[in-house]
Amino acid sequence: MDVVNDLLTAEDRGKQHLISNVKQRLVDGSVQFHEALRKHRSKTFADMYMTTISTQQSTQKSIKADRKLLQRLLTATVTGRSV
Repeated sequence: MDVVNDLLTAEDRGKQHLISNVKQRLVDGSVQFHEALRKHRSKTFADMYMTTISTQQSTQKSIKADRKLLQRLLTATVTGRSV
């Protein structure tokens, strides 16, 4: 649900980010004008296929290969081929 929420609210968050940048850089002057912008990483559909593979290191791995395999098997059964 985080992915859906991030994608649906991306426009509003972008507008809020723009307003805060204008206020900080042009109105208040609390941040230098040419200072680098802070990135806001939104979740995407690719993040849905990330899973934790090690509980000790909390490393994440994409399960894209498994998804492609299941997609090919499903396509084969739909077309009438034996699996």
